[in-house]
Amino acid sequence: MARRAKKFKDPFEGCPEEFKEKVNKGSDADVNLLIADTAKNQAALMERKKEDGQLKECREALKTANSQYKDGTKQNNAQIAYARSVLSARGKPAGEAPEAA
Repeated sequence: MARRAKKFKDPFEGCPEEFKEKVNKGSDADVNLLIADTAKNQAALMERKKEDGQLKECREALKTANSQYKDGTKQNNAQIAYARSVLSARGKPAGEAPEAA
């Protein structure tokens, strides 16, 4: 079976055509102003995100719901690490399937 080629992801996919046109047609000074304006918009967006009470509540709910999986994952990783260390101490490679009886 042939492997599929990775899809090319356009790094500017979310950039509106109108903005691209302004940048392409603008002088260097205009482009620098657009960068500054966009950076200010991003800072304002992050500030609104930080102050969004509903988003904070959702994050806390997700954190609480995720805790059972996080704790289980921690335990499983510790168990695997311990078992591998014991095999390593015995001079055996970890991860090999046991031989059939």
